[in-house]
Amino acid sequence: MFDFFKKNDKKSIIDDNQLIAPVTGKLIRLSDVKDPVFSSGKMGDGFSLVPTEGKIVSPINATIISIAQTKHAFGLKANNGLEIILHLGIDTVNLKGKPFNVKVSEGQNVLAGQNIATMDLQMTNSAKLDPSVIFVITNAAEKIKKLQLNEFNQNYLAGANIGRVILK
Repeated sequence: MFDFFKKNDKKSIIDDNQLIAPVTGKLIRLSDVKDPVFSSGKMGDGFSLVPTEGKIVSPINATIISIAQTKHAFGLKANNGLEIILHLGIDTVNLKGKPFNVKVSEGQNVLAGQNIATMDLQMTNSAKLDPSVIFVITNAAEKIKKLQLNEFNQNYLAGANIGRVILK
């Protein structure tokens, strides 16, 4: 009827339960993240990548439901019902958004692999902050049976398949 009410008609070649690397870097266990809020698992299940490049892509087909005012974190609602926090760096909130360039807006539908932001790694490193990109499924206990991830301590390119979720 009205084209401006249509959702994003682009189709993803990635299925809704596949996870891709949100950034180029080394995949590490969530329990190895140097922030107890995340490493304890209290926020949910997930993983992290230690980035070697600053391009950030959506790790799953989703809708952007929130963007932190300081641009260091995104809330995503995946097409399969998962609620995800994508957190860019540890304590980067203190940089008040300076190292981040956001390419999406709240309410926008995104496809897995779509560029959503950039992070200036030189700026985070100069501030002596950990640039780890943290992916957490906050409703994992209710929604997922198993989080299957590829081999840890290996490097992956942004957009590369790194695993999948098995839903309950």
